[in-house]
Amino acid sequence: MDHFKEPRSRIPDSIMPVFGFSEADYRSITAYLSSRKTAPTFKNGEEIYKGLCVRCHGDKGDGKGVTYLYLDPAPRDLTKASFMNSKPDERFLKSLKEGVPGTSMPPWERVLSEDQRKEVLAYVFQNFVKEPRQPLKERKVPETNPVAFSPESVSAGEHIFLDRCTGCHGRKADGKGPNSLDISPRPRNLRNSAFINNASDKRLFTSITYGVEGTAMPSWTDYGLTQQDIGNLINFIRSLNRKPAPTPPDEKSPKLTSQLRVSK
Repeated sequence: MDHFKEPRSRIPDSIMPVFGFSEADYRSITAYLSSRKTAPTFKNGEEIYKGLCVRCHGDKGDGKGVTYLYLDPAPRDLTKASFMNSKPDERFLKSLKEGVPGTSMPPWERVLSEDQRKEVLAYVFQNFVKEPRQPLKERKVPETNPVAFSPESVSAGEHIFLDRCTGCHGRKADGKGPNSLDISPRPRNLRNSAFINNASDKRLFTSITYGVEGTAMPSWTDYGLTQQDIGNLINFIRSLNRKPAPTPPDEKSPKLTSQLRVSK
């Protein structure tokens, strides 16, 4: 019932309003939805897309469905072949199955079978991407961050961020830098804890090292960042999304702290 009472406590950036229903009404709605055990039926990938995906990704696959203006981050533009062809099928199938935390992309595992998820992905590539798949380039990045998390690493990463990243991601790392209004898709909000805390070190390393095709995110190794620099930068981003330590019960007012909370 928490999803009805306070949607954003469950889904960050949810556009669902808070309804002033009674406790009995909340329980009735929950009971009704819990009784819906049968998933909708679809004949093929086209029906799946039009039934489940079009409201966000749009009938043209350009990410401009009827809800897109209310969603942050915006739905993925599935027509950007440079992005779509730079990722393996497994990445997209994982998103279809598990959803993307910190976004409005829900998990479809309980609605779509594995074969159906493959069918809708094939429909997207055939009708929106259109360009043929090419062999993916080998990318050498560590599975986990080789730079240990420490106050020194976080401080070094912060300096890199302030020097290199604020134009797009903003000084607050919220994706609202001075260049952000001219960029599509908008820069990632690096304070979106649901997203960042579910993104692997490998994914963050890949995005920073090689850039993200179809976006304004460049390859930062082309601009002189070393693996040590990238590791420090990731530690800084991680530090922005760590849960603060609970305030001791005998402490009436919290002490002032710096922006970062780093556990040794």
